[in-house]
Amino acid sequence: MPLQRVTLTPNGPLSVPVGGCGTNEFFSIAILGNKLYYSNGSSMFAGDITGGNSPVITNCVFLGDGNFGNALTVDKQGILYYAISSELYSFNPANKRTIFIGTMPYSAQGDLMFYNNELYMAAGEGIAKINLANVALSKLYIPIPGETIYSLTAATINGVTKVYAFTEYPVRQIYELDMQKRVIKDVVGVLPYQTLDAASDAEAGTVQYIEIDHVGISQECNVFNKGRAQIVAKPHASRFTYYLNNGQNNLTGIFDNLSPGNYTVTISSNGTEPPNQVYFTVPDFTIGNPVITFTKTNPMCSKKGSIKLDAGNANATHSIKFNDQIFSFDHTFTDLIAGNYHFTILNENGCVTDEKDYALLPGNCPPIPNIDKEILQECDVYNQGSVKVITPPHTDHYTYTLNGITNTTGVFNNLSPGNYTVIV
Repeated sequence: MPLQRVTLTPNGPLSVPVGGCGTNEFFSIAILGNKLYYSNGSSMFAGDITGGNSPVITNCVFLGDGNFGNALTVDKQGILYYAISSELYSFNPANKRTIFIGTMPYSAQGDLMFYNNELYMAAGEGIAKINLANVALSKLYIPIPGETIYSLTAATINGVTKVYAFTEYPVRQIYELDMQKRVIKDVVGVLPYQTLDAASDAEAGTVQYIEIDHVGISQECNVFNKGRAQIVAKPHASRFTYYLNNGQNNLTGIFDNLSPGNYTVTISSNGTEPPNQVYFTVPDFTIGNPVITFTKTNPMCSKKGSIKLDAGNANATHSIKFNDQIFSFDHTFTDLIAGNYHFTILNENGCVTDEKDYALLPGNCPPIPNIDKEILQECDVYNQGSVKVITPPHTDHYTYTLNGITNTTGVFNNLSPGNYTVIV
């Protein structure tokens, strides 16, 4: 729709066409000083209002794509607010960031505006007062049943700010609203054209914001490759609740044991501040860590296994934690049976930089080779004998069991005549 500047005079409203870029893009508008923000319903733009008595929009720039709704206003900080049906959003032209504020109990029929630091909306039922801290608690402020209001704005006349609503159906006219008594005060004129939105530099409101001082990211010392995020808000009187997009929430803004990745925190207030969002990234803390290699010996037969770790040039500055004990990289872990072993690598500050798991497998123990025996008579004991079990040379440790007696020599004395079984 073309843009018009409307001046309220004692003889009724006076319209002057406004030229410049985007003359057919003005589906929804907002004004802050000499800055005009406007949407064509899907894209947002900004331009400067110049020209005095012959106003022109110049220096128009594209701000972003998206469904920017049919209701638009701006606060004194330059933050835009718009509605899509019953959903309320804010848009920051400086960083092109959109924030979903919440779902209202009313749908936008027309426009938004600020008045006395409060946000109001033209809804199907009339004028609704929007609770920015919790839009679900918004209330109908001035009931205007059976009429269609597309435009809502405020204007300062002789130092007094007044509010106006532009109706389309059943009669096209401009209402002056009494915001204190919450009623329609008067009809101040009629425009010869349809209005989809209205704005003035008097409708920007002062809104308290959730302001972020900084976001601190640090590495967890006692957990491998995890981070800690701390969102620090600027001094405030309200109580803030911090909602992390992984489901966690708290009142401190501190989140621990976060895996590397991108995160979003939505901050809400129990005061009048609308929600805000913070984006941060937890880096991969393993980048730059020393590469850990190992050598191992699997256990075989009665021989135990071993594991030796190596961190290369970092051997002197790093250490190994195993079974709650700290070892240097000079240490070889020995006397290990087959199984899984977990090692934690610590840096010079004692913080976890890596974790390693190694498995020792049982070796294939060769069968005991052919066994021979030597049976002799006991010389000094009547009718007794001795046996010596003979095995080939070996590196294993053999044990010999006969009649419940076990030894490592294979020699058994003072045996009565009879048949015996030796277990090797």
